[in-house]
Amino acid sequence: IIGDYSVQMVAVRHFGNRNRVLPANKVYIPSSYNSAGKRQDFITAELNRFIGKYGRRSTRYVLGVGGPETAIRILTLPKMPARELAQAVFWEGDKQIPFGLRESYYGHYITESPVTADFSDIKVALLAVSKKEISHRLNLLKVGIRLDGINSELEAIGEFLRFIEGHSENKTCALINIKKHYTEMSFFRGERLEFKHVSSIGSELLLPTHREHRTPEEFAEVLA
Repeated sequence: IIGDYSVQMVAVRHFGNRNRVLPANKVYIPSSYNSAGKRQDFITAELNRFIGKYGRRSTRYVLGVGGPETAIRILTLPKMPARELAQAVFWEGDKQIPFGLRESYYGHYITESPVTADFSDIKVALLAVSKKEISHRLNLLKVGIRLDGINSELEAIGEFLRFIEGHSENKTCALINIKKHYTEMSFFRGERLEFKHVSSIGSELLLPTHREHRTPEEFAEVLA
């Protein structure tokens, strides 16, 4: 996952029917690297270091794309056939996604069984990433590998949840991703993202030089 301020990398190794999640790595792009060239060199070096350590000939690579031009919306729609549902998701989602679905790659799935008394409504998760954002992230990936998939950042994380010991399709878990300017709180059922909340509280508040500096304990309290 190549972000605006960091690069996040994780690998899973397969041993027959067993899987092992290797140590995840998150490195922050130095704030002093204010030119595109320096940032690119740093990103490329970190990716090559990680690939050199964990990559194999059979390794599958998946790029996670995050940032302001990714979005998830939970839509409540009448129960209907799949083809009509796809049309309804586009019609309703295009009004709710800030950058529009016509210029996005997007997908949807039903998050739960009908919830109303007469079983007439369903909840649908819509995930979208702008085509422009994907193009931008691909341009940063200058490491000579073949991508096997591109997901939204949270979808990519969800794929790894099944490799964590004790995880199951019926288990709900929360993921808190603290970024520089904001924090994402996401809720998964199994591997599927069902809800996301964004808080304006970010890790910059932990910096001693920040005008609203917080200790880790105070930060956690404000975030809660």
